[in-house]
Order: sequence, then structure tokens, then C-alpha cells
Amino acid sequence: MADTNPYDAIVAAMPPAAPVNPYDAVTISESDLTTELGLEYYFNRNAILFARYLHTNYTSTVPGSDYASDTIHVGLRVRQ
Repeated sequence: MADTNPYDAIVAAMPPAAPVNPYDAVTISESDLTTELGLEYYFNRNAILFARYLHTNYTSTVPGSDYASDTIHVGLRVRQ
């Protein structure tokens, strides 16, 4: 029997850290608002048509950094 270590299969993940402002006396305010809408249509138990819409508004006190983005994902999920 091979010598196996049960901890070899454990994977750890850390969420990304919040951005840090390394400059003293510089105040930067940033925020984002994200909304998402999703739809799924079940053809049968093995096929699903899905659509996702994601809208993000990003605002910052840094000039020229504000933006809005829209993302659309459409796909077919098939189980075998």
C-alpha cells in the first residue's frame, strides 16, 4: 500500500486583500455598485439555457477614474 498523506488534497484560498493607500496625507475615496440579473430556462434535466447581466458603476475621487461597465453572459449548460 502506498504511503499517502490526506492533507495533500487540501487547497486553501484567501480572498484578495482590500487595496491599501500607501501615501500619507492623500485621501482617495473609491466605491463601486454592482447589480446582477440572471435567467435560466430548463429544456429538460440535462440542458439549461442561461443568461446573466452584470452592471457596475465605479466612482473615485481621482479625476478620470469613474466608469460604468455592462457584461452579458449567455450559454447552454449540458449535463452528461
